[in-house]
This record gives sequence, structure tokens and C-alpha cells, in this order.
Amino acid sequence: MSDFVSVVISAYNRPDLLRRSLESLWDNTSYPYELIVHDDGSRGVTVSYLQAVLQQGKISSLILNPLDHNRGLGISVNRAVDISEGKYIVKVNGDDRFEPGWLTKAVEVMQIYPEIGLLHLASYNYSGIHNKRFPDDYWEPGEDRTTLYREIRDGLPVRVVWCGPGDGLMFTRKTWKRVGPWRSNYDPSFGADVHWRMDCCPMMRRPLLRPPDPAAAVEPHQLRGHWEKY
Repeated sequence: MSDFVSVVISAYNRPDLLRRSLESLWDNTSYPYELIVHDDGSRGVTVSYLQAVLQQGKISSLILNPLDHNRGLGISVNRAVDISEGKYIVKVNGDDRFEPGWLTKAVEVMQIYPEIGLLHLASYNYSGIHNKRFPDDYWEPGEDRTTLYREIRDGLPVRVVWCGPGDGLMFTRKTWKRVGPWRSNYDPSFGADVHWRMDCCPMMRRPLLRPPDPAAAVEPHQLRGHWEKY
């Protein structure tokens, strides 16, 4: 198993956003990586673009579903991870943008904090999403209710959150083998896969009472008092 990173991107139509995302990735990634793109049944323009950049050597592996044969994001990610080879796995979407040095810094965090189960890479307005998902839950401006604790190690700070939203994730292959793939019947994004995420994170325990639907979101008050530092 090599120390390079396997970057997995799921694509479905939206060729302009996908092109912007991939160009941002190529321009701002210096750490050794392989790029695996799974297209989930896009129309011809997106497929033609992906086949062209594959021929140019800009994509390591390309998985194509038949036209309009959309299997869902969970299956797409699972298939891409199954053929990946890196020590670290990064799951991002085809509309993400990347800042210079993003992957080098992410690997540094994982090396300094080896107990981290999932490293969130995407940047969102957590308070706005929180209000939409929990409209009856009061949100006081400036109050950070998703943070469990903060830590600085070797000068590098991290913030441990309760499994908040975000598509951009990084984890080790060891974690993937231990936890297993995403279920195919729900979207591994924005907290819909909260139980999978909690399985990945050894510093958190499951709520004592799980909802009947394993794909249902878990509210913050269910997690308070049911976590422990690694």
C-alpha cells in the first residue's frame, strides 16, 4: 500500500462545474495522488469530456455507467474506492473547488492526528445548514454548537465536530476496511450517512437510542453526552 492518496470524484452531468472542479484540482494539487472518476450515467457531453482527459493522462481511472443508468452516489463511491490503491482516500464531488496545497495539508493533519476517523475538507456555512435541517432548534448567533473539543498538536490545530455536514472527506484505507462501504440507498453527504461517519470516528459513541430508519439524521442533542475523547 503506497503513501499516495486516492482522490475519488463522483460525476453526474453538469459538465461545466465538473470541468471547473477538475482544473482546480490539477492546478492546486502537488502531493502524489491518483484520480478516480466515477460517472453515474451522464449525458454525452460529460462523458466525452471525461474520456478526453483520460486520454490525456489527467485521470488515473474512469468508471462509466450506461447512459441515464444512475445507481446513486453511494454505489458510485463504493465502486471507485474498491479499485483505488492509496493509503489515504479522499471523497469529493464534481463541483468542489480546491485551494493551493490542500492535499499536502490534509495528509499532514492525518499524520499528526492518526486517530482521526474522518477529516472534513469542505468549507460550509454550518449554521445555515443547521437551521435548515433543524428548523425548530434555536441557534444563537456566534455560538458554535457543533464543536466537541479543540486541540493543537505540533502547532497544527483541529476541531472535532459532532459529525456535521460536508461532502469533502478524507480517511485511511484501514478505516475503510474496518467500517465497510456506504449503503446504496442513501446519499453519503450532508449528514445522511451519520451512522457510517460515527463508525469511522473512535472518539465518538453511538447514541443509546438509534432511530428506526438507519439513514435518518441524528440531532445534536442525541449526541451530547454520548461522546468520548479518543
